[in-house]
Amino acid sequence: MSDHLKRLNAPDSWHITKKTTKFVAKTAPGPHNANAMPVAVWLRDQQGLARTMKEVKQILKQKDVVINGRPCRDPKMGIGIFDVIALPRIGKYYRMLRDLKGRHKTVEIDADAAQKRLCKIQNKTTIAGGKVQLNLRYGANIIADNSY
Repeated sequence: MSDHLKRLNAPDSWHITKKTTKFVAKTAPGPHNANAMPVAVWLRDQQGLARTMKEVKQILKQKDVVINGRPCRDPKMGIGIFDVIALPRIGKYYRMLRDLKGRHKTVEIDADAAQKRLCKIQNKTTIAGGKVQLNLRYGANIIADNSY
């Protein structure tokens, strides 16, 4: 399996230029679907914080990018919808959303909003003891309290 993807075959949701270079980083398997954007593409092509993949790797090696509260070291890690991206060294916080055309859009947020994560309930199931389990879109599960 290859580590890269041709830019022409990249998902339209990434909204990157198609004819600048031949290859682009491919998303590693993770909690999001195939349309998740790799951190390398976000840093280099979307935000312009790095010019080359070498610079992206140097930024990640210093643990300057925190995604959902965890430092990111893998340039191929996928950033999906509702993920919070923090750049603590420069004091910037972002949330990944989608625009009306289905493209990934990064919205700058403040530090208080970065402490909360938006989520979508994908499914509800009943587990042992009659408790309700909420299955969230990013893979987490919450056991809901049935008391009203």
